Amino acid sequence: MLRFTLFLLSLSAALLLGTAQGEPVRTINPKVQAIAQAALNDITPEEGVWELVNSGMLIVDPKTGDILAMAERCIENEPSPLLSAYEPRNAFGIITAAAAVDSGAVTPEQMISCMPFSLSAEDKICDRKYAYGAFPVWGVVAKASSPGLARLARAAQQPRFTDYLTRFGFSGETTAPMEFVACGKGILVTPLQMTTAYAALANKGVRLEARLDKNAPPVAGTRVVSEESAAALLRMLESATRADNPQPVRRGIAMRAAVPGYRIGALTSSPLREGADTTCDLSCIAVLPVDDPQFVVFTRVLARQIPSAEDGSVTPLFGGTVAAPVFRAAAEQLLQEYKLQPTEDK
Repeated sequence: MLRFTLFLLSLSAALLLGTAQGEPVRTINPKVQAIAQAALNDITPEEGVWELVNSGMLIVDPKTGDILAMAERCIENEPSPLLSAYEPRNAFGIITAAAAVDSGAVTPEQMISCMPFSLSAEDKICDRKYAYGAFPVWGVVAKASSPGLARLARAAQQPRFTDYLTRFGFSGETTAPMEFVACGKGILVTPLQMTTAYAALANKGVRLEARLDKNAPPVAGTRVVSEESAAALLRMLESATRADNPQPVRRGIAMRAAVPGYRIGALTSSPLREGADTTCDLSCIAVLPVDDPQFVVFTRVLARQIPSAEDGSVTPLFGGTVAAPVFRAAAEQLLQEYKLQPTEDK
């Protein structure tokens, strides 16, 4: 974790100071940076429901590892939303699916039980207020079912599950049970780690280190999953943005990340930040377009719930309803700026 934090700090310094030779940072694209910043600046909290704490957006070219944008909108004196670690929760499901599918433990269409179960008297794995029956593996990802993801990790088995975490750039060392890590709980990651992991899937299964300097010596990529598995996993991400999936899945958790006419793959997350306050750590990680990935976009919004004056209750906030629309606003501008044709026009 430390090396990723130090790397991100060096990225921030480079953005402000340039290289030691005074050269400009070459991978940051001014147009993409402006699009990301505009999307963050346009975030409008819902009056009386939530207020903005901080937000950030990171955009990477998955085919080169180039960091095209690092934008932030910080309201409060809090850790940087692009530098601070967090629990990835639902968005980590695609990594769990990668371990299970690429290892051959399951197939994308294999049915997986999503019924709640207990690891111990204290530890229960469930889907909040839902009790799904069974979904195909792609549906487990689209719905981000915690029991389903936990069972996928069990199918992959230790130490193979840990091996895939390491392949994608995460630490396999955690005190949390494997079933919790499979759901993105009990593991801390950085925005750059998550963006790079998604970029590996968008780059046909080859993981590249992110970079700011195009003139730096090229670094060979590392294959983390097969090209066939990467394509299947991208389709799973796409199913999370659709409202018309086959039964029994139907609606994915990231529907508001969808852009009409384009194939978008995304997952969202909505954990409460640790501590006594009511700040939600909302995120959306997306690949666009899925059929020919040009961008991987990480969006993070820290939003504080406002208690009701009447009874002190708060309205639940979700990455799918807060962070996904911020991504979509940036995606629409990216698609227009780069003149990417809708899928049906290709």
